[in-house]
Amino acid sequence: MIRASGLDADMVTKNVEIPISWNESRHTLEIGARTGSFPGMLKQRTFRVVLVASRHGIGNDLTATADQTVRYTGRKTTVRLLPNR
Repeated sequence: MIRASGLDADMVTKNVEIPISWNESRHTLEIGARTGSFPGMLKQRTFRVVLVASRHGIGNDLTATADQTVRYTGRKTTVRLLPNR
């Protein structure tokens, strides 16, 4: 789950949630529909998805090459990721 918060015009905290789930048997990542909104929130996001494997996606360093890049616009999307390492 990704959560972001912001303030509306009345200075009331508003939240956005994006559910994320992984299905191991199907090798699919589901990024669910965004719920909530607030002024100034990001309308689009880019997710760099990395499958963790030996020497890939581990440690403290940023992995240079994502296995998949997903441009997210707030709608539910499913991405199939096949292990290739």
